[in-house]
Amino acid sequence: MGILRHRGYPSRTSREKSTYLETAYLLLNGELPTATQLKDWTYNVTHHTYIHESIKKFLDGFHYDAHPMGMTISTIAALSTF
Repeated sequence: MGILRHRGYPSRTSREKSTYLETAYLLLNGELPTATQLKDWTYNVTHHTYIHESIKKFLDGFHYDAHPMGMTISTIAALSTF
């Protein structure tokens, strides 16, 4: 049995000691962020992930028991119109 690593770091370490955004930064950039890099990264991710209010209305239009994959595909297609 081997050890799963993320860019040289054991995955157990990143799961136990890092946040999701720290791990995402590691995967994209090859190293863990410094405190300043993490602050900037967190700001950029949280301020560029807003969705248009109309997309929320679009999601509300699905039937309560609609299949999640169908909803996902339809919503992604609808995002191209924004």
